[in-house]
This record gives sequence, C-alpha cells and structure tokens, in this order.
Amino acid sequence: MKGAEGGFHSLPGKQNHCITMKLDPIVHTERRSRALVALRLTLLLALSAALASTGSLRAAATTVKYTIIDLGDLGDPNPAQAQSAAYAINLHNQVVGAATTASGDTHAFLYSGGKMIDLGTLATPLGISGQSSAYGINDQGVVVGSSENSQGGVDPFYDETSVPGAQMVDILGLLPGAGTYGQALGINNSNEIVGSVGPPYFGPAFLYSIGGGFQHLPASYKFVGIDSLPLLLIEPTVATAINASGSIVGYGYDDFQLYVPSVPFISDGGTGPWSTGLLLPYPEEGMAYAINSTGTIVGSVGNQAVQFTDSKKGWKALGYLPSIGTPFSAALGINSAGQIVGYSDVATATHHAIIYQNGEMTDLNARIAKGQSGGFLTLSVATAINESGAIAGYGLRTVGGAYFAFLAIPSVPTPLP
Repeated sequence: MKGAEGGFHSLPGKQNHCITMKLDPIVHTERRSRALVALRLTLLLALSAALASTGSLRAAATTVKYTIIDLGDLGDPNPAQAQSAAYAINLHNQVVGAATTASGDTHAFLYSGGKMIDLGTLATPLGISGQSSAYGINDQGVVVGSSENSQGGVDPFYDETSVPGAQMVDILGLLPGAGTYGQALGINNSNEIVGSVGPPYFGPAFLYSIGGGFQHLPASYKFVGIDSLPLLLIEPTVATAINASGSIVGYGYDDFQLYVPSVPFISDGGTGPWSTGLLLPYPEEGMAYAINSTGTIVGSVGNQAVQFTDSKKGWKALGYLPSIGTPFSAALGINSAGQIVGYSDVATATHHAIIYQNGEMTDLNARIAKGQSGGFLTLSVATAINESGAIAGYGLRTVGGAYFAFLAIPSVPTPLP
C-alpha cells in the first residue's frame, strides 16, 4: 500500500523453519522384539520423509516463479508516447499507477479484474483535460494520488473506487488554507492518508483521515553539533507510507535549508515536537519509502537499498546486483513476511527489478516462469509487494522503449500473516 513521489515515477534515484524430529534412543537388548525393530524402522522412515519434505519446502521457497501480466495503457494510439507505471498494489491484486490516454494526457488508473480503469482527474467533471497519477491503494479499494485541478494547480486526492459513481475528492479543496500544491502517497486500511503539501517536494508532510482531521507532521529538533549549530530543526517534507498502526515514514530536510541531504524519518502522527524521530545520524543522506505491519522500514541510504533496523539510527545494507557501472539500489516496498522489492542498477542508468528475502537479493527477471514474461524484455523497477507476494512495477518491452506497468503473480503465494 505504498506510494511514491510525483509525476511519472522518477526514482533517486522467512526464514524457512526446519522441521526436526528427535528420536528417543532405542535400547538394544539381546531380547529386542521384532515389533521394536519395526517401530524403529517406522520412525526412521518418518524422519527421512520429514527431512525430505523440509528440503522440498526449502527448494520451493527459493524457486518461486512469477507470471508477468502487462497492464498496458489507457488507449494512447501513439506508440511513440504510450507508457504506464504501477506504483501500489493491495491484497486483492488491484494495482494503481499512471498511464497515457487516447488524448495523450497522463491519468491515474486502477487495474482490477483484468481491466485498466481510467480514474480521470479532479478537473474531469468540469470537462477540462489534465494530468493525474495514483500512488497508493488500501484493501477497501480507496485510491490516493495527485491530480491537476480546474485552476491548473496540483492537489492530493482520494477516490473510493468501490463506491458506485465515486469520483476523485480534492483533499485540499476540503481544507481552505491547507496549501496550494500536494500529493497523497500512501493510505492504510483505516483510511488514514499521508503525503506532502506546499511547493513541490518542499512539504510539509501531512496526515489526513477521511471524514476526520488534517495535520502537518511536526518538525523534529535534533542536536547535531556541526558548524556551531547545536540544535537543528528537521522538517518532515514528504510522508511516503503509513502502516496499520499509524506509523508514518518518509523524508525531510532541515528547516533552515543549510544542508542538502534528505533525512528519513518515522512519526507516530502526534503533534508534539518529539513525535517525529530521525532514522539516520544527520547529515547522512537517506529516504524511507515503505513500512510494513510489524514496523520494519525500507528505503535507501546514499546509493544503496537498506532496511532500517530500529528508531536508533540503525540500518542494514541490502546490497546490489552485479553491475558494470557504479552500483545503485533502492528498496521501495515490503510486506509483512519481510519480502522487499525495489531495483538495482546492472549498468549505468539501467535498472533491474529485485526481490530481497532470506538475506539474498535476486533479480526478479531471473524468477520469471518459462514463457510467462508477458511480452516484457526487462522488468525494471518493482515498486510494491502485497501480503500474498504479488508484485507491481514497470519495465521495458523493447530496448530503449517506454516503460509499461506490470503485475507479477507468484507461483506459490506467500502465506498470509
């Protein structure tokens, strides 16, 4: 249910449980009976079968294959400009993103029941064309994103797609004075929405509850001791995701704009100055993109994908795929089983979608079932993964071509938590 920041997606860029059986020692006596021998043989055979089964489970866990579905576009007749990208997926394999239309505009879409549905824009009811993109969806089918409005501005929206006749709702239109620009990037199953308002990428980050209140996330005061500035105010600029517990992650910048690097944060949604915590020692650069139901956060630090291990500025590097250029990777999505998706460069500016699990990063292209590529040459970026292990993202049909959205269905679904 994670989203990502603005426009066409521009990127910065479990463990298998071994079954063991302990056999009580068989006491050897001169008088042991045939029945006891038979019992021992039965137990040994059972042990062998259990171990063989465990090996099979391990093998299955490491050889899950994916069937790739090309989601297409919204009817753009111009092959030179047609494109699409998928940014989020829910438990029901409904996917949202952005795609070009027959008029050449880019609109938010919902892919559901094998069809790509045009969600229009905030200006569509007035007969005005424009651009929009969807970045998040919850399990009730509520979609969030950003859209041009009738005045030419860009506002965050939500759309209750499961409600017949529902249309986009302008979040800022409900809140006079809340801001003049915005994007909604994430939503949880309690219909709590996070994103950013204000000038593009300058925030502040916000939390909005459908039918409830709206608030800016408070700045975090951080002692840093650099350049004789003992107290630095970090402003949460972009909130990218919110989990079921209401924990919010994203990234921000110092309020005085003295330093360029972005800083990942986690917030409990409170209003006090200490409710927002930093995930890195400032001024180390990083971004938090997703958080799962157990509170595990993923994102990037510098040029590598990471998993933030706790709120005490700990993180674990997830590595890279082999690359002939400068290595670069980012983690964009995570499910409750701890499966992480994102991308890693295999050459300069050449991305490959990845999945990270059991301590290993794997090229998603190497996991495509035979004959099930969906017409893709390369799966470039995996943006989100749901609880059953289905993956959304985008890739290339041809060398040097445009990106198109994909849905990857695993041959063995991940067990639900």
